[in-house]
Amino acid sequence: MADDSQSFRKGPDGSVIDIEVSLDPDTNQKVIYWSDIEYHFPKARFVKKKSTHVTFVRNIMCEGCEPRRIKHYPGVVLEVLEGDGSGTQISSVPAATSADTPRSSTASEGVTPPAMHHAPNLTRSLPLEGIDPISAVESPAILDTATAPSSFTLNDVSSSVKESVSISSTPPSHQLLHRTQSMLQESSAQMVRYEKSIQAGRVVQVDAFEAGMQVIQDIREEILVLRSEVAKNDELKVLTQKIKDLEAAAEARKKRMEEMHKESVKMHQEGLDRLALIQGKVSAILTQTYELHEYPIPRLFIVLPKEDTTRTEKITRGIKNILAKQFKLYFLCECGDHTKPADGRPQNPNLKHEIHLALHEGYDIDRPSEFFGKYGSYILTLLQMLKYGVSIAGVIVPSLSQLEIIGSLSSATEDIDNVLKDIGPKVDSSISYIERLTGVQSQLSSSEPNATSMDSATLGGLEALEGADLRQLESFLKSNDEGRVLGNLYRVVTSEGHVKWVCLDHYRENYRVKAAQDLRDAVEEIKGKYNEATGSVEIQLGTPIAARKFYSALESSRFVQELDVTFDWSPTMQELRELRDAIKFTNIHHVRLNGRDSDATIFDLFNNGRRSDPVLQMMSGGKVRSLELNDWEGFLDRIGTIPTTLHVQKLSINSTERWSKSAYHLVEILRASPLLTELTCWGSGPELALDPVMEALENSKLQQALKLELPLGTYSRYIRDTSLVSVEFEAGSSKILSLDLRVANMEETSLFQHPSVRNIHILSQQELPLLLEAFQRCLELNAGLESVRVTCSDTDNLLAYLAALHGLFAKYPRQKPRFCLSDRRLTVTANDIQDINNVRFDLDEIYTLDIATGFLSDIRDNYAINAQTLNLKLDTTSTNINAFLRFLEARSTQVQFHEVKISVTYGSDPDFLPALHGALRSYCALRDVQVWVEMANAGGNSLLAGSSAQQDSLWRILQDYSTRIDMSYRLLLSSSHPSSSPGGPYRRLDYLRLKKLHRPTNQEFSCVLSMVERIDEDVGSSPVKEGEDLVGSPPSTTPSLDNENAPNRLCEIELSDCWLSETQWLQLVQTVDILALSRLHLEYSYGFTHAHLATLVDRCISTAARVHALEESLGSKDGSLPSKSAVDWLAVEDLRARVHQPFKIELNLSSVAEDTV
Repeated sequence: MADDSQSFRKGPDGSVIDIEVSLDPDTNQKVIYWSDIEYHFPKARFVKKKSTHVTFVRNIMCEGCEPRRIKHYPGVVLEVLEGDGSGTQISSVPAATSADTPRSSTASEGVTPPAMHHAPNLTRSLPLEGIDPISAVESPAILDTATAPSSFTLNDVSSSVKESVSISSTPPSHQLLHRTQSMLQESSAQMVRYEKSIQAGRVVQVDAFEAGMQVIQDIREEILVLRSEVAKNDELKVLTQKIKDLEAAAEARKKRMEEMHKESVKMHQEGLDRLALIQGKVSAILTQTYELHEYPIPRLFIVLPKEDTTRTEKITRGIKNILAKQFKLYFLCECGDHTKPADGRPQNPNLKHEIHLALHEGYDIDRPSEFFGKYGSYILTLLQMLKYGVSIAGVIVPSLSQLEIIGSLSSATEDIDNVLKDIGPKVDSSISYIERLTGVQSQLSSSEPNATSMDSATLGGLEALEGADLRQLESFLKSNDEGRVLGNLYRVVTSEGHVKWVCLDHYRENYRVKAAQDLRDAVEEIKGKYNEATGSVEIQLGTPIAARKFYSALESSRFVQELDVTFDWSPTMQELRELRDAIKFTNIHHVRLNGRDSDATIFDLFNNGRRSDPVLQMMSGGKVRSLELNDWEGFLDRIGTIPTTLHVQKLSINSTERWSKSAYHLVEILRASPLLTELTCWGSGPELALDPVMEALENSKLQQALKLELPLGTYSRYIRDTSLVSVEFEAGSSKILSLDLRVANMEETSLFQHPSVRNIHILSQQELPLLLEAFQRCLELNAGLESVRVTCSDTDNLLAYLAALHGLFAKYPRQKPRFCLSDRRLTVTANDIQDINNVRFDLDEIYTLDIATGFLSDIRDNYAINAQTLNLKLDTTSTNINAFLRFLEARSTQVQFHEVKISVTYGSDPDFLPALHGALRSYCALRDVQVWVEMANAGGNSLLAGSSAQQDSLWRILQDYSTRIDMSYRLLLSSSHPSSSPGGPYRRLDYLRLKKLHRPTNQEFSCVLSMVERIDEDVGSSPVKEGEDLVGSPPSTTPSLDNENAPNRLCEIELSDCWLSETQWLQLVQTVDILALSRLHLEYSYGFTHAHLATLVDRCISTAARVHALEESLGSKDGSLPSKSAVDWLAVEDLRARVHQPFKIELNLSSVAEDTV
């Protein structure tokens, strides 16, 4: 039996009938509608699977779906039991109410006869002792009392209020009153449940509304009967008020039901609108096309939560990573109609061509905050696409419930099976997490209360990724796939020229094994390179015979998209024709031909004037979109006939052309290339080529803009250092939008006078008068200059060049280009050359002696100086140091350093220490800067010989401002070691290296502990404190979010040539901050034993367990917080943000004493 049908038979021996299955819109599972069963079995009462009664399908709220349906059981024949409709009892059907109340002796045991199920008005014609009036409107059902549906239907109401009414002395009106009150009470309960469903954003079926309204109508009819009974008996008039109350309550229920119905209809329409919006965004992504060079890695990917299965995995990924939300990225296979065999004969008939997860275990994500900030909205759309499913432009994305394609893949792995096992909750968790991070509201009905409105501005701004975004994606992934393409996917090009990435199974559908093997053998034989995943071949052909063998294998392969060929000889016209014919039968879109010498050979003298024709004919076949010619001298001179239409989009002729002779052929190529967008051609005298090109563009009327690059001089592979003229033309005309000049010599071109010049870059230093003259000509004819970059080889002349150029531009106040002037060390930039007061000086490093020798001494006080490193070598004279400090103090707001390196060597003068401390105090108060202190032993001793004030300044520099310290332990033994600073000692330290720590006393060792001791912050209940049980005890205080003055945490410790006692080593491993530490390096460290190492590892494991317990006590695994939690979630995220790398212990065992480790 096929999976798309369900088999039934009447009774145990009846003939088998197959009924086609349908897709349930509520549950996304395969079902058979009850009406279809009744069509073949008109008297069907219920269905059995062996001895088990089959129940109706329920939705996510456990409510019965309307119209009624049953689940699909593939491969099973279901038995249909029928009733004759005469009212006889079917003994095999369990009693629907026997578990609730006993029936009277006058009531029949078992199920209400079928005839009564269709008599809604029977109540008014029967005595009150008869059948329950609500059950009179009950429809035939597949009965299962243990799992009765709770949907808002008559069935549910009747099953909850059925009572057996026995003959007794109780007046009938009282029985009817109690019955009506029970019905009204149950109706109220159902309405409350229904309101909660609406508040949660879940839309209930329209049939449920109709059933609810029918129940209210029956209640009102019961009230009329009750009024009639009261009117007959004066003794029951005391019940009149209660009847009025029932009437008022029933009327209120009716009005509320109508309001909820309108609200549900509105929600349903909003859901449809949101779904249409998602489909529109998905369509924009799936139908976006990329060129081959823009699509280096797959573009469809999602993220799912990563789960560590063992404690070992938690420790492996690092102590600090425990609080971080972990995700994995999975690529998707872009299969569809384009992966179906063109001949209609599939190799795997069971293979579905529907988008699915790539056959890869996934990738861990580096820098997750930055990753989600860049790709979060894009991933959100793809997750919703995968959740709800879509079918667009020949591409099918099945919804999660139908994601069964992996079963048809021959190369599926256990990792993918594990991911798919719980993919529904994982997708929901990822969607919730990204929405919380990005602030994007759910594009479909949210599961949160009051989330039914739609932020159209947010939802309307999502765009597909550009080529640059795709290329950057790989930098966020932690990949061990050396030599493999991401996701184990293969790049293919469709017949329309669109690039797709598909899995191996879909790649093989259009794959001929023998042809692929022949190509691999041909490439390997001549030591070429074949990347099957990207479809690129790089080969060097040594002889025409080797070339023909390669061409034979190439023309049988369909999956080569890029071809890079180098000829070791000058090919003849016939040999180029053979290459052309081989490419004609492939899907190659990008061709690169590298020549050695294109001079005519003795065998091809008669074809010398048309040897380039076969190359042009490659571009006329409709598949080659990009052609690059390198070292192909005289290509334009050897053209005989140009095809009528060339389909190339990008053409690079990287050989030196003589424009006086070659411009005509270049113009003819332009006229024949309606799709051309980029053209590069080398030659001298670009002015000779520009005018003919403009004339050709005016006649050809290209529909897209054209970028023309004309490198100057002799061809070189190092184009970045070459003079270049770059021109951009307007689409459909010869109008120049911009002309950019990059020249090494001012005399290389006369285009400085062109009115469309926008950007000028002078590669080498020019004489100042010649430079000013060229810019003078440019400014006289040009009003739209955007940027100017000038190279100056001598720093001493830099300020003079700046002043002279500013003076020239000041004569043309409308010209406000960006300006850059650079030499070997220094770069001067200004966003507007007219604003001379807003200039920035950038350099890699400044030394102490720079000020004393005059470097930067002439820079105006209001200029900004930005240096990567300030290198203070303190072995110079106090005069030079004080001069530098005065320079720094005078420009404390203008000078910016990212790092300050203080080198203390022999001969360093302690007199400058108070001034240096004051300068650092002022400077660090304005910005965050890394301060490195390197102290040689002799240098430190010379500083400690100073006064107490000088020593105190030294310790304050170390404690308050130093982020990296490299010093000998003897410097810690000073008696003037100050007390701890506010917030803890060494509050900015994140790297510490100590040398020669030999048998220190306990007092001396306390100085070491003060440098490595943990600084506990008030983060909840301090999750890292030893011996504290955090499970089930969430912090009672909110973690502080003010991190501006928060101390750094010591991440790296190096101890070299240290000899400590066992007690001191134990104190050290118990003091270090395990949560922050990423590296502990011990070299020539005596006294460190196996017991100390075990203590350190135990601290790692116990800290991991406690922090993980804190995370679980704060909220659920998906990161959500309890609604009444006192913990600020942003503070928890701040704690997670400290994650950066796993903890590593390095022991140089070869240098440790034999009696230790």
